[in-house]
Amino acid sequence: MTYGSMMKNEQFYKALGKTKLNYVIYKILKEKYVVNNLKPLPIQKESIELIRKDSKSSSLITRDNCWQKSEYNLDIIVPVYNTGVFLEDCIQSVLTQNTKYNYKLFIINDGSTDRETLLTLKKYESDKSGRIVNIHVPNGGIAAARNIGIDKSLGSYLMFLDSDDILMPDAIEGLLSRAIEENADIVEGAYNNVSEKNAILKQFPHSTGTLSGKNDMYGYAWGKVYKRELFSQVRFPEYNFEDSIVKSILIQLADKKIGIKNVVYGYRRNRKSVSFLSQNNPKSLDSYWITSQINKDRKVLGISNEQSYYEYMLNMVKLTFRRNIQLEDKYIIDLFDRICDDMEEFSEYKTQKEGMKDLETAIRTRNFGLFRLWNTMNMF
Repeated sequence: MTYGSMMKNEQFYKALGKTKLNYVIYKILKEKYVVNNLKPLPIQKESIELIRKDSKSSSLITRDNCWQKSEYNLDIIVPVYNTGVFLEDCIQSVLTQNTKYNYKLFIINDGSTDRETLLTLKKYESDKSGRIVNIHVPNGGIAAARNIGIDKSLGSYLMFLDSDDILMPDAIEGLLSRAIEENADIVEGAYNNVSEKNAILKQFPHSTGTLSGKNDMYGYAWGKVYKRELFSQVRFPEYNFEDSIVKSILIQLADKKIGIKNVVYGYRRNRKSVSFLSQNNPKSLDSYWITSQINKDRKVLGISNEQSYYEYMLNMVKLTFRRNIQLEDKYIIDLFDRICDDMEEFSEYKTQKEGMKDLETAIRTRNFGLFRLWNTMNMF
């Protein structure tokens, strides 16, 4: 049995995590891997580029002076791809906002083909309110669609909304009033996980006031308003997991970040969404490619590394492994080698999190056996 096929039993590893048996197994096996420093399996490794090439899509862009001008308060950018019955709720959650602010809703149809989505899009083509901008483009992915919205935006602030999610009724008022009052670069609120019928499944509160820590904000593009000028040099890199630039670039560039307690967003776990469908297929390798590209872009932007970003990188290693559990051993080995090479940039740092120290050791000593064991037992 290959490692890739063994790891497909996700429920088994979730059960281990819930019962804490993963820690028992890890302690028993760890010594074997530390003492023997188990090397990669005796098979020929293969480049991950054979199954998913690096698109080399930078998050950097140069915009002209005309783009900097704003004409109203806010642009809400909604990429749409085969969202079906959820799209109507999404659009209505914007159009029924209780707010005094001027905004435009950019609906970017990213090559949708399903009947329900197309019918909803057609319904709003004839909107006479002046609040909706409809744009139709061939399918290029959520990052490309968001970038089109940013390119055409004229609002002082930007907001991103996924087409299977909803805004809470006072989201714009709560976020934008605080942003303008404080002249903030980013304002973020709390959010709820919601069901298909918009029932609250779980609540995620938010700390309030000025945020100084690098990890005080969620890493999602949604649930926030951004001062548009933050994107004067930045775009979404056109990979899957494009939200990676939020923590690693946008929050780093922001001088003033504010949190509010208001619940502003309803996040729906749609099993047909792009993020869900990218799991367990070759597109999941974008988790590695985008992280590697962003590290190059940060240097150009003059963003220096620090302890909190090193901890973020270790977590990205864990997340990348989890997203790619379906890969055959020969590709896992190549991925491991690439990760070790990239992490040499952070050799001056040491993790301050006890639970990550063995992962750090595995990377620093290029101990593949320990790396694989640690990730396997710490996935859930």
